[in-house]
Amino acid sequence: MTESDSVAKQKADDVLIAEFGMSRPLVVQWTLVSTVGVLVSLFGFLLMYHGVTGDAAVTEFAFTPDTGWWNLGLTLLVVAGLSFGIIFPHELCHGLAIRAFGGHPRYGFGVAYFVFPYAFATTETRFTRNQFLVIALAPLVVLSVVGVPIMLVFEWTWLAIPLAMNAGGAVGDI
Repeated sequence: MTESDSVAKQKADDVLIAEFGMSRPLVVQWTLVSTVGVLVSLFGFLLMYHGVTGDAAVTEFAFTPDTGWWNLGLTLLVVAGLSFGIIFPHELCHGLAIRAFGGHPRYGFGVAYFVFPYAFATTETRFTRNQFLVIALAPLVVLSVVGVPIMLVFEWTWLAIPLAMNAGGAVGDI
């Protein structure tokens, strides 16, 4: 192979397959799909928990008269905290995968169309298709593979919430 053939092959390998752009319809669509993903994932994680532990309490969603407003407020606060708290390990998984393939990750937050918040891990490095798939799916796989056994062994049903938020939030990654 001559040097000019090598340069031509390199240029062919550097062809941009697609360019991603954010649009209002896409943001709305991802939000709806992500919400469904969270609900389906939460149901799946709780069903798995019930199947392994036999704990029927996870299937009962009822407030008793002795449950005060503060308990509901505290529960909602914890759910919100867990929901936002999963963002950091999710993006960190992307960043670690980027770094594993020789990239230098940058992290950030944004708001699309003044309504929809998002977080990201990015880099200027170009990756092969398979490397990109690993980077994109790393948070979904790693956090699920680590989180589900922890949830089951320690019988922490509350861990289903961040696991479901991570799965629903991986819509853009998938």
